[in-house]
Amino acid sequence: MLEEFVDRCPTDDALVAQIADLLGSTERKRSALAGMRQTIAQTAGERSAYSFLQRSVLRTVFWEKLLAHAANSESARRILAARTEVDFRIGPGNVVSVDLAGLPPSDLVNTTEGVLALELEEELKAMSFYVAGHPLEHAERAGSSSEAWDLTQRIRENSRQEERIAMLMKVAIDDPPLGRLVLHGYPFDRAKFMKSALRQITAALNAAIHSKGVGSDVIWAGLVRRLTKEVFPYNKGVLLLAFSKHLGHIPPIRDFIEGEIRRSQSMYVIPYRTVIRKHLQHGMGGA
Repeated sequence: MLEEFVDRCPTDDALVAQIADLLGSTERKRSALAGMRQTIAQTAGERSAYSFLQRSVLRTVFWEKLLAHAANSESARRILAARTEVDFRIGPGNVVSVDLAGLPPSDLVNTTEGVLALELEEELKAMSFYVAGHPLEHAERAGSSSEAWDLTQRIRENSRQEERIAMLMKVAIDDPPLGRLVLHGYPFDRAKFMKSALRQITAALNAAIHSKGVGSDVIWAGLVRRLTKEVFPYNKGVLLLAFSKHLGHIPPIRDFIEGEIRRSQSMYVIPYRTVIRKHLQHGMGGA
């Protein structure tokens, strides 16, 4: 019924934004928020519209990300109680700084002030993409967004979550800016392992970008190792197969996979040994 209302009244930006927040994908939410921003610009001026996009919307995203990284329910309660002691600022050039001094480090998992700042900067860029005339390289980002959309659809077509994970990692490694767009636009996934993998891939990508390429292969190999430990035992062979197919050209990842299939006596890994080795050999050939 709400979807029908949007079809009938697509110009009611305020309600469309609220409905998108309830039902929409990440892509649709951003588009609706941009429409709301343009409405504010027309009625209250550009300064108010800019404040809406940068502060009101980004603040919601900031708290969503904090709660998503809460270690447990008690940590989530402490995070919410620390609203006056935790904040972020947007500096010149849309550089974001995050202050988490009011939170014990143990309350958050798989994130840091630096990682959150990078994520908020990318979120700001992604939202700004939808605003016509924004001083970002609009045409260039339009091409990147179209490519990211097509790639996301191809990844989603795979029925195996192990294959989707390996494909997401490959694009993040091969083209970090494109990888960020794909990860930001990737839809909600109900699979518990997939949700964990998406968080960890995003964190690894931010860490690799922050390292400026120094040791990035080690960062990604560490993620492959962690995901291999986390996956259900009966899916381990399938996951190693997907890693070998898409990431077997990366030396530390190749070495890890070779060691795993050599040592494993699992009935869920042994049947995949031959094809995994073929993929690894193919990767060594520069494919």
